[in-house]
Amino acid sequence: GMYIWKLAPVINTEGGVQAVVDKAKRAQLSSVWVKIANGTSRYSNVQGQTGNRFRELIELMGEEGIDVWGWHVPRVLEHNDAHEEADLTATIADEFELTGVLMDSESGSNFFQGTAQDATNYASRLRSKLNASGRSLAISSHDIPGNFPTFPFFRFAAHAEVNAPQVYYGGSPSVQHRLDRAIDANANLSIP
Repeated sequence: GMYIWKLAPVINTEGGVQAVVDKAKRAQLSSVWVKIANGTSRYSNVQGQTGNRFRELIELMGEEGIDVWGWHVPRVLEHNDAHEEADLTATIADEFELTGVLMDSESGSNFFQGTAQDATNYASRLRSKLNASGRSLAISSHDIPGNFPTFPFFRFAAHAEVNAPQVYYGGSPSVQHRLDRAIDANANLSIP
């Protein structure tokens, strides 16, 4: 799979939606992950003309057997935001007929600000809503959760069906070293 943060510049740079699909096919991608929301706000990829192009991308990717997932950054700045964010994300997934949603659940000032209970409330509600419409839920977070001891990683992961750690290896001795550390750090999860 491949993350797409800002869809419009990708489509414009590649020369159109079909060109993006062709490139994904050549790269033998099985899925493409496009940002759909940040906190309680829809992201630009699902609005206006870009939203229309996103729908076209989903249709054409589907014709090539490439799944399109959305990703959401849970923020939970206020206690009630957990349910609001889950509801918004599930609604967008239904509107765009996405295969599933990745929770881009990370620690930091621009990311999740809620409590451990908020993480549970968000993730359990999102999974319930997605599963009710035949969609899947994944987590994509820190590759070594232990490096963030106050972040409720396992509260999110408890409701995910797939774990897709973000493995950044720039400061590691080698790619293999960082990947091995990430695999070990996630070994206690029972999901693929």
